[in-house]
Amino acid sequence: MPRFLRDPETGLLVPRRRGDVEVPARLVHPQMFACATGVFDNKAPLVSDPYWGSVALLCHMNGANNSTLAVDSTSYARTINCSSGTGGASTISTAQKKFGTASFALASGTSGGGATYSGNPSASLSFGTGDFTLEGWLYLPSTTATFPALYQTDGGHTGRFYFGKYPGANQLYVQAPSGSDIGPFTADFVATTWTHVAWSRISGVSQIYVDGTRKYNAADTNNYQAGTTGFYLGAQLGTLGADFLDDLRITVGVGRYTGATITVPTAEFPNY
Repeated sequence: MPRFLRDPETGLLVPRRRGDVEVPARLVHPQMFACATGVFDNKAPLVSDPYWGSVALLCHMNGANNSTLAVDSTSYARTINCSSGTGGASTISTAQKKFGTASFALASGTSGGGATYSGNPSASLSFGTGDFTLEGWLYLPSTTATFPALYQTDGGHTGRFYFGKYPGANQLYVQAPSGSDIGPFTADFVATTWTHVAWSRISGVSQIYVDGTRKYNAADTNNYQAGTTGFYLGAQLGTLGADFLDDLRITVGVGRYTGATITVPTAEFPNY
């Protein structure tokens, strides 16, 4: 009998304990059964993602408290390094979470308090002029003072962009290529409350949602590019105030949302 089993959620080999049973991976929902502990997670989604093949980035922000790594759960398996701002270091934190075991805590400060991926994401995370969906959850201690980015491409290239909160106001905006910004527009964030934010483009029309309500709907022909030098979660530059980010997902080639209202996710996004 093998001494180790593979945990279907993490893909890691773990010591076999008395009573553990190995179940073929094809029979097990990867977020439902932890063979190392024999514990079932009834909070995991029981349906697969019909667009999983188009998911280019998925960060659940789970992990040990004070970890400095955010892990990409797609096949790209990127490791995203939390960075230090002027007010301290950003970390994975169990103090707040929307789903799972933790979220990404952004360091307070005036610059640098996000997370950085320093590889070349260009091929997989460039939207071009096509369809895409960028979504996640934000938790803000203040609705006006800070402006965390849900996602931001590295500067210095044509096609770079920022999607997040607008400085000094309860608003969202997109800092788009060539100065053709989208917004700012009213976001209706509520302080100390998790808020779902989604940006979906379908056939050249961008729609942006806050907690299921559409806040923006207009033509958008921008050519959004990832560049070759990485991306940021939280912020590269800008004021942060102990904000939190959870369950970030980017789908390239598919606009998931349309209409005046959408159904807000009630569980972590599936990993398959």
